[in-house]
Amino acid sequence: PQDAAENAAQGANVVRIPLRWWGKYRTKNIDSRDDLATDTAGISPGNLKKLDEAIRSASNAKLWIVLFIDSACGQNGVQPDEIRYCDPTNEYGSKGHNFWTDPSMRKRYSAVWRFVAHRYKDTPYLGLFEPLPEINPPGVPAAEIKALYAELMGTIREVAPGVPFLIGGRHYQANAMGEVYDPAWKDVVY
Repeated sequence: PQDAAENAAQGANVVRIPLRWWGKYRTKNIDSRDDLATDTAGISPGNLKKLDEAIRSASNAKLWIVLFIDSACGQNGVQPDEIRYCDPTNEYGSKGHNFWTDPSMRKRYSAVWRFVAHRYKDTPYLGLFEPLPEINPPGVPAAEIKALYAELMGTIREVAPGVPFLIGGRHYQANAMGEVYDPAWKDVVY
């Protein structure tokens, strides 16, 4: 709880805050996906409470917030430690169980973003939404990655107009930035 104030006292002015949703993460109980939590769009109420606290602390400390939702399964689902977690029955094979091979999970992720964006849209010092970090689905063309960003940003804009976005190219590599660049997007930081 004291991190935000201590970081601000040391000169920090921005913080990147994650919500981990649908993925195998190193620490137990980090994955916030809870299919029974329909009131919170599939986000575990306990994890949502932690996110509320982190955002409130950062905002109170006047730290600009970059809020991102991570989905290690959704962004590609083929990392060695993710395969069994994301696709326990091996239904999706080498392409992984992700937002391209399972449109229903993509739709659920969009609903998570709609909920989160609406919940935090009026937070003081909310700087950027980051729809999906380190995106790198195997065998998916760049145009489809760009289309996912466009879809997610459209969903978020509906409920939180005016909040800009941070997006990256395939696997956050600078040389892949051209694949997702769109001069029509005036509210995007690359």
